[in-house]
Amino acid sequence: MPCPVLTDLTPAQRDAVIHPGGPMLVLAGAGAGKTRVLCRRLAWLVSEGVDPGDILALTFSAKAAAELRERAEDMIPDSHETLRVTTFHSYALDLVRSLGTDRDLAPVLRPVGTEERVLVLLERLSDLGLSENDLRSDPVGVVRGLIDRIDRCRDERVDPERYASWADAALKGARGGRDAADARKEVEFARVFGLHDAWLAERGLEDFGRQITRALDLLSAHHDLLEIARERARHVMVDEFQDTNHAQAELLYLVTGNAQSLVVVGDDDQGIYSWRGADIRNILEFKADYPDAVTVPLEQNYRSSKTILAAANAVVSRNTGRHPKELWTDREEGEDVVVASCQDEYDEARMVLREIDRAVAEGHALDEIAVFYRTHAQSRVIEDQLVRQGVNYQVLGGPRFYERAEVKDLMAYLRVVANPADREAFTRAAGSPKRGLGPAALAKVADAADAHGTTMDAVARDPDIVAGLNASQRGAITELGSLLERLRQMDATGSPPARVMETAIEESGIREALLADGPAEAGVGRLENLQELVGVAVEYAARAEEPSLGGFLEEVALVSAVDEADDDGGRVTLMTVHNAKGLEYDVVM
Repeated sequence: MPCPVLTDLTPAQRDAVIHPGGPMLVLAGAGAGKTRVLCRRLAWLVSEGVDPGDILALTFSAKAAAELRERAEDMIPDSHETLRVTTFHSYALDLVRSLGTDRDLAPVLRPVGTEERVLVLLERLSDLGLSENDLRSDPVGVVRGLIDRIDRCRDERVDPERYASWADAALKGARGGRDAADARKEVEFARVFGLHDAWLAERGLEDFGRQITRALDLLSAHHDLLEIARERARHVMVDEFQDTNHAQAELLYLVTGNAQSLVVVGDDDQGIYSWRGADIRNILEFKADYPDAVTVPLEQNYRSSKTILAAANAVVSRNTGRHPKELWTDREEGEDVVVASCQDEYDEARMVLREIDRAVAEGHALDEIAVFYRTHAQSRVIEDQLVRQGVNYQVLGGPRFYERAEVKDLMAYLRVVANPADREAFTRAAGSPKRGLGPAALAKVADAADAHGTTMDAVARDPDIVAGLNASQRGAITELGSLLERLRQMDATGSPPARVMETAIEESGIREALLADGPAEAGVGRLENLQELVGVAVEYAARAEEPSLGGFLEEVALVSAVDEADDDGGRVTLMTVHNAKGLEYDVVM
């Protein structure tokens, strides 16, 4: 009787699933069933008598790990609580805590993201001594850039001491003024790198990259702990191997030194994360690291038509530094790939709507249709067209445009300028960005407004009538009131809504707050959304007979009201290209 784990597999997939031992590289093209292979291999190992506690599967997101584990568990009849399907960072943290912390060889540190690290450095900015960096225009951007460099050093397993030695040598060997100036910047960065680590450690914190290098340091220094880690990793699988960085690959190779099997699955043609440290050389040079490794190509695609695959192969074949492969499918030819040239983003959005209408007329459900773009800010024009035509949609990876927090924050300033009695808008504007005006302080402002029969906006221009505010809160509410009055005067004297918005962005502190809150690319993306909102105001002014801030707010309110309408007829999906990786739709633009 055939093993159910091995049913409905192609010969290549079966070879990957039942790989008996040693290293193996599975070159899994897009849509070629790599997740199926990983799930089946997990289940097959257990069915062959392997202890689940000896299996380690590493992925690159908690979501992917949960999906892989769930699908594998459905095929494993017996106990599998010790089966480990996790991310690289979680695995490294577990190694340090289970092997190092319990033996007092490593401190207990909490991993933190970029935003918290930026704040740690900004709080002690003067102590950094950044004489070689220009802080006048954008100190947040400078600090974020330094942290990005620290992250790249982590990826390459370069610590502060090693970097400082290199920088000092470069300064001593400088030949001329330009070389010396460049070297001084490197010396300064090395000092920042060291202070960054020291200040985080003082607070019991560490960055995610340090999780990987701490595990490496611990296992490299203590052979007995390394042996324990190796005992728990007899059979190892890695998903999306092309997205690993140098430090992650080094940890993998160290832990799998005595492994009975090491199966890495990936595709160099899908290596799209070099901007965040992924090193494509890991998959390209796997055979050099493991000369005896078996290579299994998965080239049959189950996702796309022959026409789409032909186009994709034609494009990617021109890449240098890749494993040669040719995806194929036994599906039909399918429709031609269409490349459309549009005059602008509005013409493009109208074309998208025409294609959606065509697809629906041909029998496709809205759920089978997707629209991809590069950044979230690009969704707005398409969203507007969908709303105007009554097409229901969802935004994957983020809220709809007018529901995004930064858009609502900026709109709050405009709403209170147009209507000083709008308490909800005033309260949101007072807290965006944070000024130390918490709920208690704003409640006192509201009480004063009620007692004097006026608005919170008016109280902000006369804060002496508010009881119980401290000096800092009084100063913050006064500054807010002054800004709102300046914006109101601009509107009253005929300034276009877009100019009022730009002034609000510049003078409120929203720009700096967005850049300081979250990863660099996220902050930039939020600013792009605000600039897109400014663009909406420019469009409105160009077509309105008598443009005004009130008229602009009415138009946005109408669009948002239609936007909230919902039904059960399915939804077109909008998302960035990066979020689309691994998903499947019948119709894609």
